[in-house]
Amino acid sequence: MSARTGSGPATVITAEQFAEFLPPAAEEVECDNTSERVWELPLPTDDLSIRVFSTIEGETSRGYGEDAIRTVVWSAKAGGPIGGETKTLRIDTWRKNLQAKLESAYANWRKFDHGTCPECGEGVLCEREGKYGDFLACSTWKGGRGCKFTRNLD
Repeated sequence: MSARTGSGPATVITAEQFAEFLPPAAEEVECDNTSERVWELPLPTDDLSIRVFSTIEGETSRGYGEDAIRTVVWSAKAGGPIGGETKTLRIDTWRKNLQAKLESAYANWRKFDHGTCPECGEGVLCEREGKYGDFLACSTWKGGRGCKFTRNLD
């Protein structure tokens, strides 16, 4: 079912369509600080998973411009997303677009599996891109606050 509003076509996604699309291993989970529905897809590590967020309410998604499907690499230790964030718009090609983003997350999750931060012991080390090249940084650093540990990648 499609509706045309705003600058482009929006596709209403039912909860059933979304659940059928996700891999069989996906499990809907509770997540603090969000009103979105969240599905967790396991990775071969105890700490990391891929989480998919969508504002499907009841049986369908919200209206145009109010919903996008977000995909992130999630750390249980850090208690939040640590990278790999993408957004999939609810347009007719949402399945193909989300599939590509999930495949990318599965292919690249190891970028976020560098262990516990040696400085603060609370965050996990994640690969980041900077103007001088790639480096590792503590996941607790947010906008100038938190642990500022970094290490260059050779």
